[in-house]
Amino acid sequence: MAGILLILAIVCFIGCAVSELVIVVRAFQESVLWGLAVLFIPFAIIVFLVKFWDRCKQPFLYGLGAWALGVVFILLGSALNPQ
Repeated sequence: MAGILLILAIVCFIGCAVSELVIVVRAFQESVLWGLAVLFIPFAIIVFLVKFWDRCKQPFLYGLGAWALGVVFILLGSALNPQ
């Protein structure tokens, strides 16, 4: 059972990475400077999310949900398989 939960957690974290990639793509669609800023400047993604919330709300919330589910699956896995 713990193996299944670990696989589900990995899938959730992949979902989180995909949502992050969608946000980076949307930053590049806005402009090359926004894309580069999101990639290379710390916390620029937060500024981009606030400024363009209407375009980034859906992938951000999907990523947040995937992250939360991944954490829950890891915690369940560690509770079911204590060592």
